[in-house]
Order: sequence, then structure tokens, then C-alpha cells
Amino acid sequence: MTILWVSHFIYDTKCIALKAINHPQASFGIHNIFNHFLLPHSAILPIDQNGMTWFLCSKLAKALLWHVIFRITRLNGVQVHSIPGVPLIMADLEPNAFRNAPNLPFHTLAFVKSFCYTMLVRLLKDVMDQLPDATLVQAYPTAAKVHDQAIVTIGTLLQQHDNPGLDSLKINMLNLYNLVSVSCSVNDVEWVVHQ
Repeated sequence: MTILWVSHFIYDTKCIALKAINHPQASFGIHNIFNHFLLPHSAILPIDQNGMTWFLCSKLAKALLWHVIFRITRLNGVQVHSIPGVPLIMADLEPNAFRNAPNLPFHTLAFVKSFCYTMLVRLLKDVMDQLPDATLVQAYPTAAKVHDQAIVTIGTLLQQHDNPGLDSLKINMLNLYNLVSVSCSVNDVEWVVHQ
């Protein structure tokens, strides 16, 4: 049952990421691959020019994080909490990491960024497939590389104590952590989450 749940969870997250990217309120598109997801933009300093900072402050990041962490998990139209041993809400698996910590786990933030990246590359490939004789000139890094680089970048950003953008980044990360209790954050994500 756990393998089926994890498989469904990953598939569902990819679908939500694709829907969210295509939503007109997302302000997100294929151009974001170059501007925010790939080096050097994804690791540039100062903080306020960093691609990871941009992503963490976006409505899309809030929406997907809420979907991954705080939504009621469903499997084939059935609420999963009716199945013994399967969590009602993902945050309940590790409440100390998701509910009682100063920031969301870096791996969770990187997980969501890598799903967005994967869907953006998929959209780019779909566009290229529609153009006659068009080919991708650049080989894009794997989602795993984007994930690993995001973890390193977040750690680097949070160590920039002399950077004037650090306080703003910490406030935005706190808002991501408090998605349930911050009403403006919940309003940002309602357009993408279909319970």
C-alpha cells in the first residue's frame, strides 16, 4: 500500500505542478528555466537577485508546498486517512520538521523546485516538438541535479549574514513554513489546489 501511495503522490504532484505553471495567475513560464532554475542565475548573489529566492517568493512555490505538505491526501477518490498507517496530512509524518521548525526542510523546498523544473522542461520539449525541424541545442540538467543544487543554494543563502536581502528571505521562508496560519499565503494557493 505504501508504494502505491508514494507513486500516486509523485504523480499527483507532477500533475499539480503542470496545472499550476499553466495557470494564468502563476506568472510562470518556460522562460523561467533560464532566469531562475539554471546556473548561474539559480545561485547568484546578492540574495535579492538569486533565482532560488525568486522561486521561494513565488505564488507557485507556496501553492505546491501547501499541496505537498498540508493538503488532505487522497488516493483514487478515497480519503487516505481511512487506511490505517497512512497519514491524513503529509506534515503529520514529521511534525517536528513541518510544523515545529523555524524553516521547512531544505529537501522539501528542493523537491518542489525540481518538480517545477521538470514540468518546465517538459513544456519546452512540447513546444519544440510543435516546431518543424526544431531541436534543443542545450542539454538540460536532470531534476536530481537541480534538486541537489537547490539544497546547496538554500544553505549558502542562509549563511549570507552581511547580505541586506537575508532578512526578507527569512521572512518569506517563515511564510512558507506557516502556510496554514498565514491567511494571505492560503489565498495565494487556493487557485491551484483542488481537494
